[in-house]
Amino acid sequence: MLCLLGALLTPRLALPCAIAPPEGREVAIEHEDALIVWDPGMGVEHFIRRARFDTTAKDFGFLVPTPSKPELAEVPDALFDRLTEAIKPEVKERTGFTVEPVSLFFCMTLRSAGVDGMAPTLSAPAVNVLEQKQVGGLDAAVLEATDTAPLLEWLQRNGYPHSPRLDGWLEPYVKAGWKITAFKIAGELPDSGAQRQVAIQSTLVRMSFSATKPFYPYREPQQARPELGGVRSLRVWLVGPGRLDGTLGEDGRAWPGRVAYAAPRSDLASLLADALPSETTPREGWLTAYVDASSPRRGTDEVFFHASAERTPVFPPPVIVDRRTAIPLPLELFFLAFVVIGVILVRRRRRNA
Repeated sequence: MLCLLGALLTPRLALPCAIAPPEGREVAIEHEDALIVWDPGMGVEHFIRRARFDTTAKDFGFLVPTPSKPELAEVPDALFDRLTEAIKPEVKERTGFTVEPVSLFFCMTLRSAGVDGMAPTLSAPAVNVLEQKQVGGLDAAVLEATDTAPLLEWLQRNGYPHSPRLDGWLEPYVKAGWKITAFKIAGELPDSGAQRQVAIQSTLVRMSFSATKPFYPYREPQQARPELGGVRSLRVWLVGPGRLDGTLGEDGRAWPGRVAYAAPRSDLASLLADALPSETTPREGWLTAYVDASSPRRGTDEVFFHASAERTPVFPPPVIVDRRTAIPLPLELFFLAFVVIGVILVRRRRRNA
Protein backbone atom coordinates (compact mmCIF):
# COMPACT_ATOMS: atom_id res chain seq x y z
CA MET A 1 0.00 0.00 0.00
CA LEU A 2 2.15 2.89 0.08
CA CYS A 3 3.78 4.73 2.64
CA LEU A 4 6.21 5.15 5.29
CA LEU A 5 6.40 6.01 8.79
CA GLY A 6 7.45 8.56 11.00
CA ALA A 7 4.82 10.78 12.45
CA LEU A 8 3.29 11.02 15.88
CA LEU A 9 0.31 8.83 16.65
CA THR A 10 -2.85 10.52 17.83
CA PRO A 11 -6.41 9.29 18.21
CA ARG A 12 -6.93 11.01 14.84
CA LEU A 13 -4.70 10.15 11.86
CA ALA A 14 -4.57 10.45 8.11
CA LEU A 15 -3.48 8.17 5.29
CA PRO A 16 -2.60 4.52 5.96
CA CYS A 17 -0.03 2.43 4.10
CA ALA A 18 3.08 0.33 4.49
CA ILE A 19 4.11 1.05 8.06
CA ALA A 20 7.44 0.86 9.89
CA PRO A 21 7.04 1.81 13.56
CA PRO A 22 9.91 2.54 15.96
CA GLU A 23 11.92 -0.38 17.30
CA GLY A 24 9.91 -2.56 19.69
CA ARG A 25 6.54 -1.07 18.71
CA GLU A 26 3.72 -2.49 16.60
CA VAL A 27 1.27 -0.93 14.16
CA ALA A 28 -1.52 -2.81 12.39
CA ILE A 29 -4.23 -1.45 10.09
CA GLU A 30 -7.65 -2.71 11.15
CA HIS A 31 -9.76 -1.04 8.48
CA GLU A 32 -9.32 1.49 5.73
CA ASP A 33 -11.54 3.33 3.25
CA ALA A 34 -10.19 4.90 0.08
CA LEU A 35 -12.07 7.05 -2.41
CA ILE A 36 -10.85 7.39 -6.00
CA VAL A 37 -12.61 9.91 -8.24
CA TRP A 38 -11.43 9.47 -11.82
CA ASP A 39 -11.73 12.21 -14.44
CA PRO A 40 -10.75 10.57 -17.76
CA GLY A 41 -11.21 13.78 -19.74
CA MET A 42 -8.55 15.61 -17.70
CA GLY A 43 -6.52 12.51 -16.84
CA VAL A 44 -6.73 13.37 -13.14
CA GLU A 45 -7.22 11.12 -10.11
CA HIS A 46 -8.49 12.45 -6.79
CA PHE A 47 -7.44 10.17 -3.94
CA ILE A 48 -8.74 10.33 -0.34
CA ARG A 49 -8.20 7.77 2.42
CA ARG A 50 -9.29 7.08 5.99
CA ALA A 51 -7.89 4.38 8.30
CA ARG A 52 -8.22 2.76 11.72
CA PHE A 53 -5.02 1.53 13.42
CA ASP A 54 -4.28 -0.85 16.28
CA THR A 55 -0.88 0.13 17.67
CA THR A 56 1.54 0.45 20.56
CA ALA A 57 3.55 3.18 18.80
CA LYS A 58 3.36 6.92 19.44
CA ASP A 59 5.14 7.87 16.26
CA PHE A 60 4.89 6.60 12.71
CA GLY A 61 4.08 8.25 9.41
CA PHE A 62 3.34 7.62 5.77
CA LEU A 63 4.88 7.82 2.33
CA VAL A 64 2.39 8.05 -0.52
CA PRO A 65 3.65 7.48 -4.11
CA THR A 66 1.98 9.25 -7.04
CA PRO A 67 3.00 9.35 -10.71
CA SER A 68 3.04 13.18 -10.67
CA LYS A 69 3.21 16.03 -8.15
CA PRO A 70 -0.06 16.02 -6.16
CA GLU A 71 -2.20 18.92 -5.08
CA LEU A 72 -2.99 18.57 -1.35
CA ALA A 73 -6.18 19.79 0.30
CA GLU A 74 -8.14 19.11 3.51
CA VAL A 75 -11.40 17.13 3.31
CA PRO A 76 -14.10 16.72 6.01
CA ASP A 77 -14.49 13.27 7.55
CA ALA A 78 -18.25 13.26 6.79
CA LEU A 79 -17.39 12.19 3.24
CA PHE A 80 -17.12 8.47 4.04
CA ASP A 81 -20.17 8.59 6.31
CA ARG A 82 -22.23 9.85 3.36
CA LEU A 83 -20.86 7.17 1.05
CA THR A 84 -21.61 4.43 3.58
CA GLU A 85 -25.15 5.72 4.05
CA ALA A 86 -25.66 5.85 0.26
CA ILE A 87 -25.06 2.12 -0.26
CA LYS A 88 -26.87 0.81 2.81
CA PRO A 89 -28.84 -2.35 1.98
CA GLU A 90 -32.59 -2.22 1.66
CA VAL A 91 -34.49 -3.13 4.82
CA LYS A 92 -37.41 -5.52 4.32
CA GLU A 93 -39.91 -6.40 7.02
CA ARG A 94 -41.68 -9.73 7.44
CA THR A 95 -45.20 -9.31 8.77
CA GLY A 96 -48.10 -11.65 9.51
CA PHE A 97 -48.07 -14.74 11.72
CA THR A 98 -45.68 -17.59 12.32
CA VAL A 99 -45.99 -20.76 14.40
CA GLU A 100 -43.39 -20.93 17.12
CA PRO A 101 -42.72 -24.21 18.97
CA VAL A 102 -42.44 -23.75 22.74
CA SER A 103 -42.04 -26.06 25.71
CA LEU A 104 -44.51 -25.52 28.53
CA PHE A 105 -42.38 -27.69 30.78
CA PHE A 106 -39.11 -25.83 30.33
CA CYS A 107 -40.68 -22.44 29.43
CA MET A 108 -38.09 -22.06 26.71
CA THR A 109 -38.46 -20.42 23.33
CA LEU A 110 -36.76 -22.14 20.44
CA ARG A 111 -37.01 -19.15 18.18
CA SER A 112 -33.84 -18.02 16.41
CA ALA A 113 -32.64 -14.43 15.89
CA GLY A 114 -35.06 -12.08 14.17
CA VAL A 115 -32.71 -10.22 11.83
CA ASP A 116 -30.74 -11.72 8.96
CA GLY A 117 -27.75 -9.54 8.11
CA MET A 118 -25.53 -9.39 5.42
CA ALA A 119 -16.45 -4.19 5.02
CA PRO A 120 12.11 23.41 -4.67
CA THR A 121 14.21 23.01 -1.79
CA LEU A 122 17.33 20.91 -2.21
CA SER A 123 17.81 18.93 1.02
CA ALA A 124 20.21 16.34 -0.37
CA PRO A 125 22.09 15.96 -3.67
CA ALA A 126 19.56 13.52 -5.09
CA VAL A 127 16.39 14.71 -3.29
CA ASN A 128 14.23 17.67 -4.28
CA VAL A 129 11.54 18.98 -1.94
CA LEU A 130 8.89 20.12 -4.41
CA GLU A 131 6.52 21.42 -1.77
CA GLN A 132 6.14 21.65 2.01
CA LYS A 133 2.90 22.62 3.72
CA GLN A 134 0.57 21.90 6.62
CA VAL A 135 -2.72 20.30 5.68
CA GLY A 136 -5.31 18.66 7.91
CA GLY A 137 -3.07 18.78 10.98
CA LEU A 138 -0.23 17.13 9.07
CA ASP A 139 3.17 18.32 7.93
CA ALA A 140 3.48 17.24 4.30
CA ALA A 141 6.53 17.20 2.04
CA VAL A 142 6.36 16.27 -1.65
CA LEU A 143 9.68 14.67 -2.57
CA GLU A 144 11.42 13.84 -5.83
CA ALA A 145 14.49 11.57 -5.76
CA THR A 146 16.87 9.91 -8.19
CA ASP A 147 18.08 7.30 -5.69
CA THR A 148 16.52 5.57 -2.68
CA ALA A 149 19.53 5.99 -0.33
CA PRO A 150 19.44 9.83 -0.23
CA LEU A 151 15.67 9.67 0.11
CA LEU A 152 15.90 7.43 3.18
CA GLU A 153 18.55 9.76 4.61
CA TRP A 154 16.25 12.76 4.12
CA LEU A 155 13.40 10.94 5.88
CA GLN A 156 15.67 10.05 8.81
CA ARG A 157 16.98 13.61 9.16
CA ASN A 158 13.46 14.99 9.14
CA GLY A 159 12.04 12.81 11.89
CA TYR A 160 10.81 9.73 10.05
CA PRO A 161 11.85 6.30 11.39
CA HIS A 162 13.67 4.53 8.60
CA SER A 163 13.93 0.85 7.82
CA PRO A 164 16.03 -1.17 5.35
CA ARG A 165 12.77 -2.79 4.20
CA LEU A 166 11.72 0.52 2.67
CA ASP A 167 14.62 0.47 0.22
CA GLY A 168 13.08 -2.29 -1.89
CA TRP A 169 9.62 -0.73 -1.62
CA LEU A 170 10.78 2.71 -2.75
CA GLU A 171 13.04 1.54 -5.58
CA PRO A 172 10.41 0.95 -8.32
CA TYR A 173 8.81 4.34 -7.64
CA VAL A 174 12.14 6.18 -7.72
CA LYS A 175 13.15 4.43 -10.97
CA ALA A 176 9.80 5.33 -12.56
CA GLY A 177 10.21 8.99 -11.55
CA TRP A 178 7.19 9.00 -9.24
CA LYS A 179 6.83 11.60 -6.50
CA ILE A 180 6.77 10.57 -2.81
CA THR A 181 4.65 12.58 -0.37
CA ALA A 182 5.76 12.22 3.26
CA PHE A 183 3.22 12.95 6.00
CA LYS A 184 3.65 13.37 9.74
CA ILE A 185 1.60 14.79 12.58
CA ALA A 186 2.31 18.49 13.23
CA GLY A 187 3.43 18.83 16.87
CA GLU A 188 4.44 16.71 19.87
CA LEU A 189 2.22 14.09 21.53
CA PRO A 190 2.69 12.07 24.75
CA ASP A 191 3.90 8.49 24.59
CA SER A 192 1.31 5.86 25.62
CA GLY A 193 4.04 3.33 26.50
CA ALA A 194 3.55 -0.27 25.40
CA GLN A 195 -0.24 -0.10 25.81
CA ARG A 196 -2.23 -0.82 22.66
CA GLN A 197 -4.54 1.88 21.41
CA VAL A 198 -6.80 2.57 18.48
CA ALA A 199 -6.26 5.53 16.17
CA ILE A 200 -8.93 6.77 13.77
CA GLN A 201 -8.68 9.58 11.26
CA SER A 202 -10.92 12.62 11.57
CA THR A 203 -9.38 15.13 9.15
CA LEU A 204 -8.71 13.71 5.70
CA VAL A 205 -6.35 14.85 2.94
CA ARG A 206 -7.19 14.83 -0.75
CA MET A 207 -4.38 14.18 -3.22
CA SER A 208 -5.14 15.23 -6.81
CA PHE A 209 -2.63 14.30 -9.51
CA SER A 210 -2.27 13.53 -13.20
CA ALA A 211 -2.32 9.84 -14.15
CA THR A 212 -2.76 7.74 -17.26
CA LYS A 213 -5.23 5.45 -15.44
CA PRO A 214 -6.79 5.34 -11.97
CA PHE A 215 -4.94 3.23 -9.40
CA TYR A 216 -4.89 2.32 -5.72
CA PRO A 217 -1.38 2.14 -4.12
CA TYR A 218 -1.58 -1.48 -2.98
CA ARG A 219 2.14 -2.33 -2.88
CA GLU A 220 3.61 -2.99 0.60
CA PRO A 221 7.12 -3.43 2.02
CA GLN A 222 8.06 -7.03 2.74
CA GLN A 223 7.29 -6.77 6.42
CA ALA A 224 3.66 -7.80 6.82
CA ARG A 225 2.99 -9.74 10.01
CA PRO A 226 -0.72 -10.70 9.99
CA GLU A 227 -0.56 -12.03 13.56
CA LEU A 228 -0.13 -8.47 14.83
CA GLY A 229 -3.41 -7.14 13.54
CA GLY A 230 -5.52 -10.16 12.59
CA VAL A 231 -7.93 -9.73 9.71
CA ARG A 232 -8.00 -6.25 8.19
CA SER A 233 -10.53 -4.81 5.81
CA LEU A 234 -10.10 -2.48 2.86
CA ARG A 235 -12.98 -0.76 1.08
CA VAL A 236 -12.20 1.12 -2.13
CA TRP A 237 -14.83 3.55 -3.43
CA LEU A 238 -14.63 4.44 -7.13
CA VAL A 239 -16.39 7.29 -8.93
CA GLY A 240 -16.21 7.57 -12.71
CA PRO A 241 -18.31 7.86 -15.87
CA GLY A 242 -18.91 4.11 -15.81
CA ARG A 243 -18.26 1.07 -13.66
CA LEU A 244 -14.58 0.37 -13.01
CA ASP A 245 -12.97 -3.06 -12.59
CA GLY A 246 -9.67 -3.63 -10.77
CA THR A 247 -6.68 -5.84 -11.47
CA LEU A 248 -3.39 -6.35 -9.66
CA GLY A 249 -0.65 -4.83 -11.82
CA GLU A 250 -0.95 -3.65 -15.40
CA ASP A 251 -0.76 -7.23 -16.69
CA GLY A 252 -4.27 -8.02 -15.40
CA ARG A 253 -3.60 -10.36 -12.46
CA ALA A 254 -6.53 -11.17 -10.19
CA TRP A 255 -7.15 -8.87 -7.24
CA PRO A 256 -9.08 -10.37 -4.30
CA GLY A 257 -11.36 -7.32 -4.01
CA ARG A 258 -15.04 -8.12 -4.61
CA VAL A 259 -17.76 -5.75 -5.78
CA ALA A 260 -20.13 -4.90 -2.91
CA TYR A 261 -21.97 -2.15 -4.76
CA ALA A 262 -22.04 -0.76 -8.30
CA ALA A 263 -24.71 1.50 -9.75
CA PRO A 264 -25.19 4.80 -11.59
CA ARG A 265 -25.94 7.76 -9.28
CA SER A 266 -27.43 11.16 -9.98
CA ASP A 267 -26.55 12.52 -6.50
CA LEU A 268 -22.75 12.51 -6.71
CA ALA A 269 -22.59 16.27 -6.18
CA SER A 270 -24.13 15.93 -2.70
CA LEU A 271 -22.20 12.77 -1.84
CA LEU A 272 -18.88 14.42 -2.74
CA ALA A 273 -19.73 17.84 -1.30
CA ASP A 274 -16.61 19.73 -0.10
CA ALA A 275 -14.37 16.81 -1.10
CA LEU A 276 -13.34 18.20 -4.51
CA PRO A 277 -13.21 21.64 -6.10
CA SER A 278 -16.76 22.51 -7.13
CA GLU A 279 -15.82 22.86 -10.81
CA THR A 280 -14.41 19.31 -10.91
CA THR A 281 -17.11 17.57 -8.83
CA PRO A 282 -19.10 15.18 -11.06
CA ARG A 283 -22.88 15.54 -10.93
CA GLU A 284 -23.62 12.00 -12.05
CA GLY A 285 -21.79 8.79 -12.87
CA TRP A 286 -21.14 5.35 -11.40
CA LEU A 287 -20.31 4.65 -7.79
CA THR A 288 -18.54 1.33 -7.26
CA ALA A 289 -17.46 -0.10 -3.89
CA TYR A 290 -14.92 -2.93 -3.59
CA VAL A 291 -14.20 -4.86 -0.38
CA ASP A 292 -10.85 -6.61 0.13
CA ALA A 293 -10.57 -8.69 3.32
CA SER A 294 -7.45 -10.64 2.29
CA SER A 295 -4.83 -10.97 5.02
CA PRO A 296 -1.94 -11.07 4.46
CA ARG A 297 -2.28 -9.11 1.27
CA ARG A 298 -0.49 -9.87 -1.96
CA GLY A 299 0.88 -6.34 -1.97
CA THR A 300 3.35 -6.89 -4.79
CA ASP A 301 1.93 -4.26 -7.15
CA GLU A 302 -0.63 -1.48 -7.48
CA VAL A 303 -4.31 -2.11 -8.21
CA PHE A 304 -5.18 -0.50 -11.53
CA PHE A 305 -8.74 0.21 -12.61
CA HIS A 306 -10.21 0.21 -16.10
CA ALA A 307 -13.63 0.70 -17.69
CA SER A 308 -15.86 -2.33 -17.30
CA ALA A 309 -18.08 -3.79 -20.00
CA GLU A 310 -20.51 -4.83 -17.25
CA ARG A 311 -23.51 -2.53 -16.89
CA THR A 312 -25.64 -4.57 -14.49
CA PRO A 313 -25.94 -2.80 -11.11
CA VAL A 314 -24.80 -4.65 -7.99
CA PHE A 315 -26.56 -4.04 -4.67
CA PRO A 316 -25.92 -5.52 -1.21
CA PRO A 317 -28.45 -8.17 -0.11
CA PRO A 318 -31.41 -6.76 1.83
CA VAL A 319 -31.58 -6.85 5.60
CA ILE A 320 -34.62 -8.85 6.73
CA VAL A 321 -36.40 -7.64 9.87
CA ASP A 322 -38.84 -10.25 11.19
CA ARG A 323 -41.88 -8.55 12.71
CA ARG A 324 -44.27 -11.50 12.42
CA THR A 325 -46.54 -12.32 15.35
CA ALA A 326 -45.62 -15.71 16.83
CA ILE A 327 -48.36 -18.22 17.68
CA PRO A 328 -47.08 -20.52 20.45
CA LEU A 329 -47.44 -24.23 19.77
CA PRO A 330 -46.58 -26.33 22.89
CA LEU A 331 -44.20 -29.19 22.15
CA GLU A 332 -46.00 -31.26 24.77
CA LEU A 333 -48.97 -31.51 22.37
CA PHE A 334 -46.77 -33.31 19.86
CA PHE A 335 -45.59 -35.70 22.57
CA LEU A 336 -49.18 -36.30 23.77
CA ALA A 337 -50.39 -36.94 20.22
CA PHE A 338 -47.51 -39.37 19.66
CA VAL A 339 -48.45 -41.30 22.85
CA VAL A 340 -52.16 -41.43 21.95
CA ILE A 341 -51.44 -42.67 18.43
CA GLY A 342 -49.06 -45.26 19.84
CA VAL A 343 -51.67 -46.57 22.30
CA ILE A 344 -54.31 -46.82 19.55
CA LEU A 345 -51.99 -48.77 17.26
CA VAL A 346 -51.02 -51.18 20.04
CA ARG A 347 -54.67 -51.89 20.91
CA ARG A 348 -55.57 -52.53 17.26
CA ARG A 349 -52.69 -54.92 16.90
CA ARG A 350 -53.83 -56.85 20.00
CA ARG A 351 -57.42 -57.08 18.73
CA ASN A 352 -56.24 -58.35 15.37
CA ALA A 353 -54.04 -60.94 17.08
